[in-house]
Amino acid sequence: MKNYLFLILLFPALLLAQGKNKEKMRPEFTVIGSVIDSINTNGLSFATVSFLNVDNDALVTGGICDEMGAFTIEKVRGGSYNLLIEYIGYEPRIIKNLKVRPSRKTQVDGVPGGTAAGDNSVNIGEFKLLKSIEQLQEIELIEEKSLIVQGIDRKIFNVGQDITSTGGSAIELMEKLPSVQVDMDGNLSLRGSDQVRLYVDGKPSMLSSSELLETMPSSMIESVELITNPSAKFSPEGMAGIINIVLKKNKQAGFNGNLSATAGYPLRTNFTSLLNRRTEKLNIFGSYSYMNRENGFISDSEKHTYFNGDTFNLYQEKWGNNSRASHTFKGGLDYTPNETTSLSVQGKYAPSIRSKMDTVNYREDTVDYENEFDRLTDSETIQNSWDIDVSGKKDWANGLHLDFGVNKSQNTKDNSNLYTDTILNSIDLGFDGYTFIQELSNVREDNQFEAKLDFSFGKEDSGKFEWGLSSRSRSIDQDQFSQTDSTLLGAFSPDSGLINHFIYQDEVYAAFATYAKSYGVFSLQAGLRAEQVNTLSELRNDSSTFKLDYFELYPSLHLSYKLDETASLQASYSRRVNRPGFYSLNPFPEYSDPYNLRMGNPYLKPEFINSVELGYQKFAKGTTFSTSVYAKDLNNMQRRFITVDSNSVSTVNYRNLNGSLDLGIEFMWSKQLTKTFNFMISSNIYHSQMDASNLTDEYDESTLRMSSNFNTAYKKNGHKLQLSGWVMPGGSVGQGTMRTMFSTDLAYSGPIFSNKAKFTIKISDLFNTRGFGIDTQGASFDQSFWYKRQTQSINVSLSYNFGDQSNNRSRRGGSRGVGDMDGGFF
Repeated sequence: MKNYLFLILLFPALLLAQGKNKEKMRPEFTVIGSVIDSINTNGLSFATVSFLNVDNDALVTGGICDEMGAFTIEKVRGGSYNLLIEYIGYEPRIIKNLKVRPSRKTQVDGVPGGTAAGDNSVNIGEFKLLKSIEQLQEIELIEEKSLIVQGIDRKIFNVGQDITSTGGSAIELMEKLPSVQVDMDGNLSLRGSDQVRLYVDGKPSMLSSSELLETMPSSMIESVELITNPSAKFSPEGMAGIINIVLKKNKQAGFNGNLSATAGYPLRTNFTSLLNRRTEKLNIFGSYSYMNRENGFISDSEKHTYFNGDTFNLYQEKWGNNSRASHTFKGGLDYTPNETTSLSVQGKYAPSIRSKMDTVNYREDTVDYENEFDRLTDSETIQNSWDIDVSGKKDWANGLHLDFGVNKSQNTKDNSNLYTDTILNSIDLGFDGYTFIQELSNVREDNQFEAKLDFSFGKEDSGKFEWGLSSRSRSIDQDQFSQTDSTLLGAFSPDSGLINHFIYQDEVYAAFATYAKSYGVFSLQAGLRAEQVNTLSELRNDSSTFKLDYFELYPSLHLSYKLDETASLQASYSRRVNRPGFYSLNPFPEYSDPYNLRMGNPYLKPEFINSVELGYQKFAKGTTFSTSVYAKDLNNMQRRFITVDSNSVSTVNYRNLNGSLDLGIEFMWSKQLTKTFNFMISSNIYHSQMDASNLTDEYDESTLRMSSNFNTAYKKNGHKLQLSGWVMPGGSVGQGTMRTMFSTDLAYSGPIFSNKAKFTIKISDLFNTRGFGIDTQGASFDQSFWYKRQTQSINVSLSYNFGDQSNNRSRRGGSRGVGDMDGGFF
């Protein structure tokens, strides 16, 4: 009897031990899957996935999705679990009795799951989450897209949500972006550096930033992406990073379109039309835009040159008017015969004409000399640019992916200037009223051909390889001619000293390879790019040639660590280059102002930079916060260098300084305070320590600069009121000191015509404060300059959508940005 009692007491323990042994005998699997939004099918970054015990819902194991919404959870024992999926702003979802086994053939949300990805891997499929009721109510009150989307390696600005950019040009839109600055000539800077590469739809633009952005209406732009530390996959040109402009392209099925028009004072006329016809396999699209703008400007300059116990004083006052009219035609087609192959062909043609009339009054004097004269300038520039692009993609069953692209582009510019100089008062010459006329013209043609072939294999969770080849050939040919009529009888004679013909050619051959892999909450990407560059410059006047060939390696490293589903840390390193441009190489002076000359330096060397960046990102309900600390070590730094001769003529050319070390911090904070009110603020502060000891001791080698932006909006029942602005406090810049600049825009928009159209009214530069000023000093001179364009304006815009607006085919992964360009061109 005692033996039976002993067995009865021992039996539960035997069962428990047997259960534990069976538990240990169950095989372990690596479980993979993805979590997406149920409406737009976008992956939900950092969603949490938990495997729970089916009996008591105790946590067994789990993990966090990556940026694309995919998850990989290792060492999951075979068996049944309750699967819990959670994401902020979405309803939690529980899948009961989910079986983890290699033979699983069930479907989740209509997507087959259970495909064995390896001997011990199980794909449990795709899971869709619904936004919570509270979140859906917020979506009805705010825009479909956030104004700012913070990615792991870039910031994406959905500029369509910024109504203070409506009716303006692309150059005005850029002024509103965090860490982006625009100077008086329309040139862009990023984090204080003007060495930034401008892309359009993932391909580098052959045009300068002013030529491109001043002729492009903001209504054509869908988003702008800022990448401050690109990987080796991208061209290393643009030391400050890449600014990619993504143009609008309708993604809706059927026939759809959009019309938008703007009228304003002073003259601001914009018109844009977008048309799209999409079927299952074929998408045909086209767009046309017209922009006509006029604005006046004034400037004031004062320069004092000291020599031989005397001072040469020069005072300049300038006033005039600019007008520019441009057309942009774009069209193409996308053909997708099956899920593994696609082919795209598109072209663009953009003619424009720019006219400028201004008058400069010069007053100069010394102890025994006085002179005053006016210089009237009448200039016209006719520009035509076109490009043709062919690209395609191919996927194979073994996981190999191919991207290829070929691009041919040309830009021609015919510029003519008529200068009329009238001497008003001259003690030195002893007479007044003398007039002469000068004609100066130049014709420039840029041609470029680019090609690329990129491959990728694998996925980041198991290891992804990317490699590719690319090439670029480019030629720039500018021919300048000048003649003068001092008799006013039409008897022009050539100015032999002002005639020049400069040609620049370069070739770039590149190969890259990168490897990326995720290890749970940690991921890395390492890469290396090799480039052979051949350059040749030729000054036809005296048959001078300048040749520079070099081979360089450009490594990169990107690291990311997920603190939780809402926060992450990033670290990155890259080596980049700034190759001298056409104007910085052309040794012939530009003579539009006889007292302020600009000329290039054919011996200018490329500058190289080592860039390191540490970043933190935090996403919470209604809040986005990001901050970065960066350092840039620059060698052979290219810099504008000003010299003044005894005739008070300033010459600006380019020199190579030893280098500089830049340290900076950047932050951005956006907050949805209530269901109707949100704001965004950002700021960038950086310190630069330059080493110009190889040239001069006149440079202020230590500079501290800052720029800040803000954007705030109130929205209710489809009506929106928005205020945005930026400020750049004054600070030292090499040989001078910049003056403080700031500007504010105000706009209102509301729906009309049963929500098929939107009406917008905007006041630009609300307080008329947008201007540019700099004070410059040297060993023998000091100079002050101030410039003000007619920036205050009022615009009224109307945008109308037509066609089938309900059948929207959202593409996974977002807009056609740099992330889709796969390295792009150079």
